[in-house]
Amino acid sequence: MDALVADPNGVPTVEEIRKLERTRLCLAEGMRMYPAPPILIRRALEDVTLPAGGMGREITLKKGTDCFIAVWNLHRSPDLWDEPDKFDPMRFKRPFNNESIEGWGGLQPELFTGLYPNENATGEFLFCIGIRTGNCTETACFVCDRFRVRSLWGRSTAVRG
Repeated sequence: MDALVADPNGVPTVEEIRKLERTRLCLAEGMRMYPAPPILIRRALEDVTLPAGGMGREITLKKGTDCFIAVWNLHRSPDLWDEPDKFDPMRFKRPFNNESIEGWGGLQPELFTGLYPNENATGEFLFCIGIRTGNCTETACFVCDRFRVRSLWGRSTAVRG
């Protein structure tokens, strides 16, 4: 990291963070394996029909229905990941497809946008609702471990730096 960050006393630029590909992929893989939160609760704001997916049939959620999404299970599913219990940050560089899941384009690394893997690389199939938030949190932790950070709310935080 020291070789890529120009100012060791400053905050890394987006371009410097972009060069830290292995670090970013390790952070993404850590969030895949240990999502926070491991379960999400969402409420349908209107009637919505979900695609057939692995169950082989569409499901319609009526307006007001609470839906529990087991992120932990999705991230550990062999239907969606090759060797899902193995820590493998480079998985995000390899395509993965499961023909038995109708309507899913698989993981297509060439479609990634931004600094981290995202739903764009899955053919618009749900990749992870919270991955952007999680990756922002991880990046903040990564930066805080290396740099001194001052709170925006006027409170000081002791950080290694």
